[in-house]
Amino acid sequence: MGIVQNLHQQTSELYSLLKSKQENRDDLIKRINALLEERQQTIRLFQPPFTKEEKRLAEEILIYDKKINARLSDVMGEIKRDIVALKVKKQKHLKYEKPYNLSPQDGMFLDKKN
Repeated sequence: MGIVQNLHQQTSELYSLLKSKQENRDDLIKRINALLEERQQTIRLFQPPFTKEEKRLAEEILIYDKKINARLSDVMGEIKRDIVALKVKKQKHLKYEKPYNLSPQDGMFLDKKN
């Protein structure tokens, strides 16, 4: 199999993986990273001249690449939202468990008389 065909196969596999919904996000992230590294190695071997078929596949790869970048941005956004939600949940739990342990947010009044 040629380099362009191999790259096209890796790209379509990455796109289908990103399109599918998976329960275990850690496994999904590991698989995505492995495919991206594999794809990067293939891209380094990518050299012209190309046949018409290879040019057609390269155009498909570029289309897939735009869709992959958009989906990766969505996945990153989901992860960031989950991290923020986890921090808020942790902070609320801490306030519930130890309500008097936290410093006041509004400041303090000190009446100093001689």
